[in-house]
Order: sequence, then structure tokens, then C-alpha cells
Amino acid sequence: MDTDRIRKLKSQPDNEQCADCTSPDVSHASLNLGVLVCSTCADVHRSLGSQISQVKSLEADNWSEQEIRELESKGNRTAKDRYEQAVPVYYRKPTHKDKHVLLEQWIRAKYERKEFVQGSTSRGNRPYESGRKEGFLWKRGKEDKRYQRRWFVLDASENTLRYYNGENMQEPKGTYRLDGLNIALVPYKLDNPNGMQIIHSDNRQTRSLFVYAETGQASGRRHLAIRYNWTVDE
Repeated sequence: MDTDRIRKLKSQPDNEQCADCTSPDVSHASLNLGVLVCSTCADVHRSLGSQISQVKSLEADNWSEQEIRELESKGNRTAKDRYEQAVPVYYRKPTHKDKHVLLEQWIRAKYERKEFVQGSTSRGNRPYESGRKEGFLWKRGKEDKRYQRRWFVLDASENTLRYYNGENMQEPKGTYRLDGLNIALVPYKLDNPNGMQIIHSDNRQTRSLFVYAETGQASGRRHLAIRYNWTVDE
């Protein structure tokens, strides 16, 4: 392996930080995507499967002459121009300091779902922009703190987030204005990697709903759906 060329690749301005989380500890690369990443993001890349990202260590693995040339022809700047070309203004790119679920969904959105590639930015490819999002979340009770499965409906046309005891129930148990909501990912508060805190005002008092989704993708999309509807009319 030509360690000098690998070192030179890492020292290029666009490659000095992880392509996905901006960590300065670049240690791996995806051969087919042409990005240099940190070990944390490399683990996420591996979870995508080799059909999407072929990850190798820059230090521990052997690199052939052809592989080095291929990586030299790409790099983080080229990949960013392709995979981040159409990132919406409301989409805050996560860093190595953010929750793992945000980072994982950012990487999956870029390379697996190609949500930000020009020509692949239809609303069907970004369902959190559809104006309506519904599905089950596990909500923590106020008194007993037990989690119950509740049906949540976000409707941008009515500026509301509602939840029901069941999918076919007619009357909501709670209704909240979208423009009065805040949302945060709080896995440490719920002891769940997909935990969320939905903050709202009730009679001038700040209150919270603690919920979690069953998958990281579902959690990320609900988080983005609320963020999108803050900014869409600004």
C-alpha cells in the first residue's frame, strides 16, 4: 500500500474532515462513493451494505493501485457536490457531536435514499415534506409514566399535531398547533435511541410530550416533519 499517497489524500482540505459528520479523525474511506470518513460513520456505512458503500480502513487495510487512483479521482468535495446538492434549508446537517440516530439517518438519506441528489428530490423521496404525516408513536403517560401506543397525525393544512388512543378513534386526546411546537431527540431521557421530546405551550406554561418511534427512520422523519413545517412558510 502506498502510505504516502494515502497520507496526501487525507491532507487535502476537503478530506481533512469526515464527509458526513465533520469529525477531524478521518480513518476510513468508501471506495465506490469516494468519501473519507471517521470510524463512527464508517460503521454506519457498513450497515448500508456493500452494494451501497464499500468501506475500508485507510490504515489497517491494503489498497491496490487501482483503488487508490479511484479514490484520488473523487474525494469529499466531489461527493458533496453530488449527494448534498439539494439539501433543504431547514435540514440541519448533524455533526459528530449530535445523537447517533440523527447521524445515521443523515447518512442513509444521502447515500441509501439519495434524498438530496438533483433529480431525486420529489416529495415522494422526502415524505416528511408531504404536509401530512401519521403513524404510531409510544407516548409516556403523565401519571404512571408507562408508555402507550398512540396514533399521531401531523396536518400542515390545519397547522395541527393530534394524537388519538387508536388509529380509528374519532376524537383526539390532544391537539397542538404546529407553529407552537419544538422537538428534540432525547434518547438519554427516555433510555431509548429513538426518544423524542415534543415541547408545547399550555396556558403560557411549557409542557412536554415524551414519545419514541419503533425505528430510527421513523423517529428521524417525524423530527424532520415538524422542523419542515416550522420553516416552509418563512
